Amino acid sequence: MQLPEELDSPKFREAWEAFLQHLVELKKRAPTVPATQANFKKFVEWGHDQAVEAIWTSIQRGWSNIYQPRKSTSKPGTEGATGQGENSAKKPSTWELRQQFDAVKLECDLLRFRYASEVAGGELLWETKDHQDQYYTLLKMKKELNKQLAQISDKPQA
Repeated sequence: MQLPEELDSPKFREAWEAFLQHLVELKKRAPTVPATQANFKKFVEWGHDQAVEAIWTSIQRGWSNIYQPRKSTSKPGTEGATGQGENSAKKPSTWELRQQFDAVKLECDLLRFRYASEVAGGELLWETKDHQDQYYTLLKMKKELNKQLAQISDKPQA
């Protein structure tokens, strides 16, 4: 399918292909042609960078749909607060953290499998710097999620 000119870039193509692979991993069907056209139309409205961000967010969170990134206009932690000084920032449950951790781990594995080669000594050689940067950003996210899981359960997670 032809990408709209506004979305036709290596970054968008990589994100979209990763999303389609993500759907396969979730055992979901790929979007139909009309659904894909509708997605591309809304992505053009969001803009290239927001569309790419939304796709990667959906993959990282294990979603089978793509949602527009939220633009918060309120101060962090105050949205929806019911009382004075009450922080409405809800801590994620162990299950939610585990889902995020698994989604990030899967994305790390996919990036490594698709775009890296292991050489003697275990060093990884990446096809592009962008893939390498994305992989190491996800590893940091995975480490932080693992830390949060460990704090909740007092046991280290794999």
